[in-house]
Amino acid sequence: MLKAVVFDLDGTLIDSTEAILNSFVYSFKHVGDPVPSNEEILEHISIPLEKHFAALTDRDPVEMSSIYREHYFDTCTYGTHLLPGARAVLGRLLDADLRLAVATSKSCRGSEIILDDLGVDHFFEFVVGADLVTNHKPHPEALDLSREKLGIAPEEMVYVGDTKYDTEASKAAGVACVAVATGYAPREELETLAPEYVATNLEEASGYILNNLR
Repeated sequence: MLKAVVFDLDGTLIDSTEAILNSFVYSFKHVGDPVPSNEEILEHISIPLEKHFAALTDRDPVEMSSIYREHYFDTCTYGTHLLPGARAVLGRLLDADLRLAVATSKSCRGSEIILDDLGVDHFFEFVVGADLVTNHKPHPEALDLSREKLGIAPEEMVYVGDTKYDTEASKAAGVACVAVATGYAPREELETLAPEYVATNLEEASGYILNNLR
């Protein structure tokens, strides 16, 4: 029996593209390097920040990530918003007596700043961010840790995400995955990964969860 729904954050519950791009631009300008195109930056969304910088520059990714985070923590509430229907969907799932949490490649601090600013932090029992795990998605560690915190079996949890990393992590963790075509991967790519369901939006995803996974 399903007991909990764990969400990815960027591209699943929120659109923080503008804030992310702004902080990447700031980071490269801060060190006097050419700024990659938006397309190059967005290609690597959903992987840990250090790996993201390593894919874009030969500079020390730890140093670049530190510059990014200082700027991002100060500015991330600007240009970040909930995806359509997110607040209503979270309320609907809670009303169905499902427990909610977040497992994301974003840091815990960045995630919590945004969730608090958007007024949805109270929906979630906890956030598992990139800084709480050693191995990042598609490794299952974040989902395994989420499940352990919830005290539930794999078959009692579903993960909702928008990229191949989310689907692959779900399979590795042995939990169901509902993919949403609201973020950084095209629907066709998500379908080839064969999650339990590919939804057009969060409302459709919640309907599938409540009608098919309960």
